[in-house]
Amino acid sequence: MKNKLLYTALSIFFCLQETTHYISTSEFIEKFGQEGIDLLRKAEEDYTPSYSIKYFDDSLRIEGDITLEMYEEIKETLEIKTVNRFLISSPGGDIDASLKIGYLIYSKNIAVEIIDYCVSSCANYLFTAAKQKKIHDGAIVVWHGNSEQKDWREFDLCGRTVSSFDGMPMSEDEIKELSQLSEKKEWKKRRKKESDFYKTIKVNDYIARVGQEPIFLGNFTMSISDMSKFGLKNIYAPVDYASENYCKDARKSFPSLICMSVTEHHLNYEKSRKLYGESCSEDGRLFINSHK
Repeated sequence: MKNKLLYTALSIFFCLQETTHYISTSEFIEKFGQEGIDLLRKAEEDYTPSYSIKYFDDSLRIEGDITLEMYEEIKETLEIKTVNRFLISSPGGDIDASLKIGYLIYSKNIAVEIIDYCVSSCANYLFTAAKQKKIHDGAIVVWHGNSEQKDWREFDLCGRTVSSFDGMPMSEDEIKELSQLSEKKEWKKRRKKESDFYKTIKVNDYIARVGQEPIFLGNFTMSISDMSKFGLKNIYAPVDYASENYCKDARKSFPSLICMSVTEHHLNYEKSRKLYGESCSEDGRLFINSHK
């Protein structure tokens, strides 16, 4: 699966009167139209993942995009060296590779320390898998969805081809590819892998979607106490992590970041979704079935 971090980064910046401003993806599309959509797609296609792995003492310092090559290198290193912790700075990357690394972290009881940022698949599968977690001062863990996210469910179940989150339309090639029976089966397998992973590590996967459903916030993080509501334990972080002041500093690198509070409303929404199921509206949006 393509890394969409660059896609997101391009969609939130534009130059106006020699000043760089933050805008959302939907605002970017509204301003630049099809030309902007084509630019985003080309940037995503041209993006080349890169990473580095360095071993010292009993640690691996892992930086960059998560790829299957990264997984293989980590696996080989663990076979010949004693590694007790990963020091991570990553924008995320390939889902399958991230799941494999997550299983290594969990099964080998490797501690994870976030030294700068851990975004997307890094947050979903590496950070959550560690039994001991540390967020260094100034570092940030950022979620923005997983394979169960609502706009992908809407395509799969309802045939909706425009994201209900940010208004980004799928390309004709993407629609054709994902509509093939073989690709549908592969996507179903991937979602099953993800579900099995979260069951194994005893974490509620809604942690990766709580900032999307029921209200779309984009890139988000949360306090340590809120993380615990999803089953995450043994997290060491700055005392003010996810406070407004902390996130104000973090927005220098992630201008769209939202530091959210997880409420009973969020948790009840997900419980209702799983209990009563979903149906498609006329425009392809999903809604939770009534229990009345």
